[in-house]
Order: sequence, then structure tokens, then C-alpha cells
Amino acid sequence: MAEVVHRNLELMLPELEELERSGIFSPQEIKEIVRRRRGMEYKLQRRPVRREDFLRAITYELNLDRLRKVRKKRLGVTSARRDADYGIQDRVHSLFKRAVKRFKADVRLWLQYIDFCRKSRHHVTLGKILARAIALHPNKPGLWVMAGKFQFEDQNDPSSGRSTMQQGLRSNPSSTHLWLEYFRMELMHVDKMKKRRLMLGLEKSEDEELEKLGAEFFSYEIPSIVFQQAVKAVPNNVQFLVSFIDIYRLFERSEQRQEEVYSCLRRDYSHLADCWEALARRHWTNIDTTTLTEVSSIEEVVEGCYREGLGVTVQPSSLWRHYLKWCREVTENEGTDSTQLRVGPIYFV
Repeated sequence: MAEVVHRNLELMLPELEELERSGIFSPQEIKEIVRRRRGMEYKLQRRPVRREDFLRAITYELNLDRLRKVRKKRLGVTSARRDADYGIQDRVHSLFKRAVKRFKADVRLWLQYIDFCRKSRHHVTLGKILARAIALHPNKPGLWVMAGKFQFEDQNDPSSGRSTMQQGLRSNPSSTHLWLEYFRMELMHVDKMKKRRLMLGLEKSEDEELEKLGAEFFSYEIPSIVFQQAVKAVPNNVQFLVSFIDIYRLFERSEQRQEEVYSCLRRDYSHLADCWEALARRHWTNIDTTTLTEVSSIEEVVEGCYREGLGVTVQPSSLWRHYLKWCREVTENEGTDSTQLRVGPIYFV
């Protein structure tokens, strides 16, 4: 054990010598760093090693690196050698690698390593770590989402991002989180291509067939297909369907596709209270941008939707709660009892 600890400390000498030479740390501080690292190394070499020992060592190194950066900036040090600038980060990587090798089943540890790689912008290492984590934990949708986003956003590779998401869905077909993030990624891809096309001035193609394909793509045809597949994979989940509407609303000119989701809700889930809550609330979404005259008209539409639902749903008590909650919102915003007066006759029928 002592030989291993001694060898590991020797590997740190170039970094420590450079930190002392540049004046970032004093000789006394270097001695204290060596003492602390030696103690932590002995703990990491013992059997059985504990996860907490790795985390404690990693935390110490991260705090030490923050102090190094602050002092370097304050002293105006411009280090030419890599050892001083990246030695501590290399040690953190080494500690994380040893930790995840020892505790492969600890997903939280993998996530911490992934987060460190992202913050330190070590994209090459991050890609490898994500691949290893997924191989060990294919049933964790969050890891697939991270990998897909990394390829799509950081690597600017939509094809690989899509492939990763689809592979994740094959392993986790009922994951609502994975379906929604894949759906969001396809929408972002369309939006990105729209902006690129506009920037390049390619508003219309002379090739009619190509223009038709482009029109389908830019009208969110692919996200719509993803939505249809998601509904089949995760049936009987009204809130899941409503989540697609919320995501659609983040993108321009998606009203037609939102209608598809509402139609699906009315067709397949009209017996559920949450369905009518979503159908009624759709008219109330942009209420802040309407005039007082329009508000009164919208209130009547929303009320009519609740009335219709109460005559169809098998969950009237739940729908009543939604309805009365909306009424309270209206009276609080307007300071009027007009809506409560309209509710009265219905409530006592």
C-alpha cells in the first residue's frame, strides 16, 4: 500500500513544483497539500474503500483548484506549463475514474462525473463517460437524455442525437421523460433548420418535389410522428398528452400540430376529467394578451367546455374541482362575482 501511495505522490511533483515556483502556493502550503493528499491516498488504498472517501478527495481537489484560479488571477500569473493549470483537474478525473470503476452500480456517482466533465468542458471525456454509463445502466432514461442532448447540442450532430434517443426508447419504451425530450429535440432541430434557411435566404426552392418535402418538414411532420408513436407506447396518460401541447407552445407556428393533440384528447379520453380540464384551459392560455371584451367571450367558451365535459365524464367530482378552481382564478383576477353567478345554477342542478 505504501509503495502505491508513494508512487501516486511522485506523479504530483511536477504540478506542485510549478505551483510553488509561480508563487500561487507557498512552500508551507505545498507541504500541507502533500500531507492532505497522502492521507486521502491511504484511505483510498484500504480495503474496503468507501464511496465517501472518493467524494471527500474530489471535493478537496475542486476547492483547491478554485483557490488556484483565484490566486492566479490576483497575482497575474501566466503559466506556460500545463502541469500548473490542469494538474488538479487531471487528478479529479483520475479520482472519478477510480470511483466509478469501483462503484459501477452507483448512478449518482456517474452523474457527478458527467456534471464535472460538462462544467470543465472536457467533451471528449464526456462522450466516453456517457457511453460507459449507458452501457452499464441502459434502464436509466436520464442517461439516454443526457447523451442525446450532448450529441445534438454540444456536438451539433442531430443524426447521432436522434439515434441515441431512439436506442434509449427501445430500452425504455414506457419512459415519458425520454419520449418528451426526444420530441423536444426534433422540434428544436426543425426550428434550427428554419432559422438557418432564413439566414441563407433559402425561403423557397425551385424544385416542387423538394419544396413539398421541405414544407412537410417545417410544419413539424417528424415531431408529429414522434407524438403518435409516444401515445401508442404510453397509453391512458392524459397529462402525458398535455405535456406535448406545452412543448409545442414553445415553438412558432405549431398551432395546427397542437390541434392534433387536442383532437386525440377529445377522441380517446373524453371520459376523463383531466381531458376536459385541458380542453377548457386551452382557451385561457393567452388571456393576458386579450382585451376586456374578448375576455368575457373567452370566459363563456371555457364555461361551455366545462359544461360539456360534466355531461360526458365519468369523473364529475374531479371536473367540478377543476371548474371551481378556474372560477376562483377568474374572480381573483377580475375582482368580480360574474363567473360565480353563472356557476350557481349548474352547481345545484
